[in-house]
Amino acid sequence: MGAYSPEKACTVEVESRVNFTKIGEIDTKNEKFAAEAYIECMWYDKKILKHFIEFNFLESSYFDDLNDIKIQFLKSNINRLQFNPEIYWSPDIYVENSIGSPKEASTFDFELIKQNQSLKSSIENFTVRITEKRQIEGFFYERLELNDFPVDLQELSIKLTSKKSVNEVILVENRTENSGVNKENFADQQQWELFDFVKISKNTFEDKWKKDVRSEFKVTCLVFRKYGFYLWNAYLLIFLITLLGFTIFSINPSTPQFRCQVTGLLLLTSINFRWIITQKLPSVSYLTLLDKYTIGCLIFLVLFSIWHAVVGSDILIPDIDKKKEIDCYFFLVSAVVFVLYHLFFIAWFIKKIFDIKQLKSRILNSNVDKTKPTEFIIELVEQFK
Repeated sequence: MGAYSPEKACTVEVESRVNFTKIGEIDTKNEKFAAEAYIECMWYDKKILKHFIEFNFLESSYFDDLNDIKIQFLKSNINRLQFNPEIYWSPDIYVENSIGSPKEASTFDFELIKQNQSLKSSIENFTVRITEKRQIEGFFYERLELNDFPVDLQELSIKLTSKKSVNEVILVENRTENSGVNKENFADQQQWELFDFVKISKNTFEDKWKKDVRSEFKVTCLVFRKYGFYLWNAYLLIFLITLLGFTIFSINPSTPQFRCQVTGLLLLTSINFRWIITQKLPSVSYLTLLDKYTIGCLIFLVLFSIWHAVVGSDILIPDIDKKKEIDCYFFLVSAVVFVLYHLFFIAWFIKKIFDIKQLKSRILNSNVDKTKPTEFIIELVEQFK
C-alpha cells in the first residue's frame, strides 16, 4: 500500500519547535557550530483513524454510537500504532543547514484527539495527532556577520524545511509549547556568552532544482563574543607597536637611514601580526572592526616611513635646523591625530558594550515578565546588528 495524503482542503500545517539542548564549539573561521537539539513536529491526519477502523473492524458502523468505553478503546489502540512511511503520510521534515551526516534518532507518537469539544461524540469529530520527536547531534552552518568583530553579536540557527512544496506542507510555530535553549549546557563559555532567548522566523524559498516553493522554519539563539582575549592580545599589542613609531622621532632627522630602518621593522611586525589574526577569521569581502583598527595603525607607520625619508633628504630640506623644526611640528600633529583616532575607537567600544548590556537586561526582563512581546526584543536585536 502506498503512502496517502491526509484529508485536507489546503496545505497541512506542521506545528514545529526546536530546543537547543547543548551548544558546543563555535568555529568562527569555518562558520559552523556544534550542537545537540530536540526537534518536535506535529500534524493531524484523519485518514489514519479511518484506515485503522476499516483495517481492524469488518463493520465500521460499530463506532457510529460512541461512548466513553469505545473512545478509550480507540485511544489505547491508536497510541500503540507504529509509524510506517510506506503507509502513513509524512511531511518529510529535514534540517536544512546541517553539515555532513548528523546523528539522528526519531520516534513517532499517535494520539486520538477530539476536534471540537462542544460537539457530540461522533467518529467524524475525532482525528489522529502524529508527533515526530527527533534528537539530532552534529555541526550546523551559520553565516556569521563579522563587521563588529570582536565585539559582535551572532545568531546560531537550526533551519527546518520540508521536501514537499508549500501546496502540501507549511511549517508553523507550536501553539502550545515554545522553542528554547539550554543556557547551562554551553561548552564554549570561555569565548562566548549565550543569551536565554530564541527567535522564531517563518519563511518560504524557491527550490530552483524542483521548481517549487517550500516552507522554512528557523529557530535562532543569540551569542555574544567575549572580547577580552582580543582586547589584550590584538588591540593592545598593535597599539604598542604603533606607539613605538613615535620613539623614532628621537633619532636625528638628518640620519634617515636609521629612522627608515626601525620604522620598516615595525611596519613588517604589524603586517605579520595582522596576518596571524586574519588566519582565525573566514575570508570575508568586508573589513571587520579589528581590520579597520589595524589598517589605520599601519597607515600611521607608512606615513612615518615616508616622512622620515622626506625630512632626511638634503635636497628637499637642506637646512638642519629647519629639519628639526618641521619634524617637531609633524610629531605634534601626528600625536594629536593618533590620540583622536583612539578616542574614537574607545568611545565606539563603550557604546557597543553599553548596548549589549542593555539588550541583555531587556531579555532578562522579558523572561521574567511574560507579558512583554518577543517582537520587541527581536526589534532590539535587529537594531543592535
